[in-house]
Amino acid sequence: MNAGTDGRLYIQDTTYADNEPVKITLVITELDPGGAERNLVKLACAFQSAGHSPVVVSIASQPNNKTLLNSLEKRQIPVLFLDIDSKWRLPIAIWKLKRVLKQEMPDILQSFLYHANIVTSLSNLRMKIPHFVGLRVRDPRAKRYRRLARYQRRWAGVVSVSKDVQQFAQMQFDLPSTLFHTIPNGVELEVIDQARQTPWPADLPTSSLSLVFIGRLDPQKGVDLLLANLRALLAKDGDCRIFIIGQGPMKKEIEQYVLDKGLHDRVHLLGFRDDVLCILNRSTLLLFPSRWEGMPNVVMEAMACGIPVITTPVEGIDELLGLDSQQVATESDWGDAAIRAMSMPTEERLALGATNRLRIEEAFTSSHMSCTYLNVYAQELEGK
Repeated sequence: MNAGTDGRLYIQDTTYADNEPVKITLVITELDPGGAERNLVKLACAFQSAGHSPVVVSIASQPNNKTLLNSLEKRQIPVLFLDIDSKWRLPIAIWKLKRVLKQEMPDILQSFLYHANIVTSLSNLRMKIPHFVGLRVRDPRAKRYRRLARYQRRWAGVVSVSKDVQQFAQMQFDLPSTLFHTIPNGVELEVIDQARQTPWPADLPTSSLSLVFIGRLDPQKGVDLLLANLRALLAKDGDCRIFIIGQGPMKKEIEQYVLDKGLHDRVHLLGFRDDVLCILNRSTLLLFPSRWEGMPNVVMEAMACGIPVITTPVEGIDELLGLDSQQVATESDWGDAAIRAMSMPTEERLALGATNRLRIEEAFTSSHMSCTYLNVYAQELEGK
């Protein structure tokens, strides 16, 4: 079996007919609109476009936010929900997924996120479907992965989203080096460019200097670091506004801080938005003070929008920007780096954004991502 330039798997053994679609089951913990979930949807759509037969399985029940589910249903990609919303019911999830696998009999099994990786590994113990485990983050809670390592001998491979995460995976799992693959997330440039045609949202105030934070409102995303620098950032330019997009456990703390400091007219907490790409396309700068990641989607999307990013040197950033970039700063220097970026001449800032866009076009598109996955699957099926 070989992967062609059109993304198709061309099967050349006696088990499959030439050009026969490959059945790929993608398993994830839930379908809420997070980074891993969005990339799964991109993959499923790309696999279908390449002539294959994807099926998506969510361990949890249907999400309240059905954005991703609607995208899959629009493409008529089958989506199955196991309706398991508690870790104490995971044994039932294993039984349910085993039934799904017996019914679907996929050629390839791909799982993402910790609980989905565990459930899929156990469901597949006797079926022996080629199973690729997806790792999205270099999680400091490493003991989780030591539990996962019990099932590693059954895996066809481990797919990591960045070199940093792959190095972490190689420390956790005792597998041949050939079974480790790095496949970065991908950006849909057509969607980015389409959002660029949409005007700034009418319900938001305008500003000549718009800084945006997008992410879950918790310590991992460095929200406390953002708060510590809010006043200094606003003091740099009287017309500056900061837009904070996301939900999370620190939301009330942020609201109270903004209120106490009298910043409510210039710091805007927007919660969840379905027009994030429109806002990002027309912002001046992305603020990204995260403490750990895998391959940060929002940084890639900002780069694809052609705007500069001020980020900490988390996993994936070296591949995207290079750690010596003026867009990368340690926690202690992050606020100063953001102020320096605000002070850039407009031409310099636009040039930096254009370089970011070119970097995404060269190596981090959805097409790059899906074709690389298909190449990995082709190698596995060719060796069967």
